[in-house]
Amino acid sequence: MYDVIVIGAGNGGLMSALTLQEKGKKVLLIEKENYVGGLSHSFVRGRFEFDLGLRGMLGYENNATQGSLYHLFLRHQLEVEVASSKELYTLIAMNKKEIYDLPIGIEDFIEKIEEYVPRSKEPLKRFFDLVKEVNKAIKYLEENNNNPNKQILNREFKNFMTVAPYSTKRVLQSIHMPPKAREILESYALYLGCPATELSFVHYARVLVSLIQNGFTIPIHTSYDITSQIFEKYKELNGEYLLNSEVKEILVSQNTAHGVILKNGQKYESKYIIANISKRKVLESMIKKNLVPKSAMELEQARSLGARGIVVYLGLNKSAEELNFKKYMYLIYNSLDSFKEFKKMKKTFSGNIVATIYNNAYASYSKKGTCIMEISSLIYGDDFTCHANSENYLEIKDKIADHFITTFENATGKKIRDSIEEMEVATPLTFARYSGHPSGVILGYLPYKEDGMIPRIVNASKEKEIHNLSFCGSFASPTMGFASSLINGEKVALQCIKEMER
Repeated sequence: MYDVIVIGAGNGGLMSALTLQEKGKKVLLIEKENYVGGLSHSFVRGRFEFDLGLRGMLGYENNATQGSLYHLFLRHQLEVEVASSKELYTLIAMNKKEIYDLPIGIEDFIEKIEEYVPRSKEPLKRFFDLVKEVNKAIKYLEENNNNPNKQILNREFKNFMTVAPYSTKRVLQSIHMPPKAREILESYALYLGCPATELSFVHYARVLVSLIQNGFTIPIHTSYDITSQIFEKYKELNGEYLLNSEVKEILVSQNTAHGVILKNGQKYESKYIIANISKRKVLESMIKKNLVPKSAMELEQARSLGARGIVVYLGLNKSAEELNFKKYMYLIYNSLDSFKEFKKMKKTFSGNIVATIYNNAYASYSKKGTCIMEISSLIYGDDFTCHANSENYLEIKDKIADHFITTFENATGKKIRDSIEEMEVATPLTFARYSGHPSGVILGYLPYKEDGMIPRIVNASKEKEIHNLSFCGSFASPTMGFASSLINGEKVALQCIKEMER
């Protein structure tokens, strides 16, 4: 008998297990693979070590508005060395050959957009004032366990209450942002897994402003160094774990979870279960169908799976300086119409890519005279898995690599083919293998307005259809990503302790 069983040793599960163990609970962490970390992993090709999926950590900086991840590491005594990009990113629209170099720092950002689009300064000031209030309101909601005093909300956060239900596009239009400036701002919505017409303004604004303030922060080594450090601390506290052990069934009686059965038939009882896997997988295949509440299945079926990922990892035999790479990240799109490009990104070869040069955040990220580059794209649907099979898989991977490299070279004018020493391609099937997520999804659920950040925060407590069963990680957090999974893992663990004590 355990106090808590944690299923899945990705970021969220690891942080839940460590938090519970630190609080004196008897925990069993179960992972189906022979390693921990899920998508927070790294792999080696030749003399290069590639991070599977991290481009930047949000919330690391220790300041008034964005310090949540920094303080999480501090609370759990995790020693993390980081480096940060010197600029935000370069945005390229291929259809009109537009190039926008965007800086870090709110004042510098405003001045640069004003330079590109005159008469943007005042709307941008309104935008940042609004985001400041949004951040304060979210903090108030979190401090009050998402059960706020409505009078205080209406009195102190009027603008937040006004914009909370609306999309990014609608809010930017309402503050009279010039069309071209709005396009530049809206283009980042695709990076977050949704077009600006559908993405919650609150979600978009919090992430974008964090980046504008701090840039992209990366661990000096790889994200797996953080993951493995969490796991080692858990083991030092005598936390129990099972690797190479897949949960076949979550035991439920009288609408209460109370244990698991592994594929090898071994049974473990617990007072509480935290699942760091997709809710869809749990409801469809890990709980007996007659024990799954109808309301839970209806809610799950109403949600749409988020983006799948494709990444080309490149180890280049020249330094970033030799290749004339001056930027950390390039966002390269066919156009700046996020809704139009979102529809194109339902196909594998959409022409929309994000290129990241890690050595431009930390010069020694790879060996001297080399650099590591990653070119990626999101797919909103199952186009890849519908066309890939065992016979054409390698051929499709080669076509993807050629397409991504050609797109980057055409957009930037920088030639990289002759400098490629190592190359690997990850597809939705790769990410499905590492994470176990359905269809290789890497961004949880689509963060549409009705199922965006605020509805998820407000309705979190109402989604506990099965007692003593909670979810953590990218499918449970109000937002998705490296930092949000870790923060959500701790939050779910602390809420679990409160429920157990009641």
